[in-house]
Amino acid sequence: MKTILLFNSDPHYLNALLMKTKWANYVKGLDPDELYLLVRLPRADKFPLLKETVEWIIEVAMIYIEGTPEIILQ
Repeated sequence: MKTILLFNSDPHYLNALLMKTKWANYVKGLDPDELYLLVRLPRADKFPLLKETVEWIIEVAMIYIEGTPEIILQ
């Protein structure tokens, strides 16, 4: 199974998860700063277990995304 890198230092990079799920289509026209506040990870000193858990969920999702039916990705 091929894994996909989730993070990229280029701020203009649309990560693989967003491209595969076509989320860019759903957020067109919305304020990027407001969206960022809704989805950013907690600071390192806040909810450390939550941060680790969210990162683990994303890693696992990236592994299994190739076999996921398109309707579920939407």
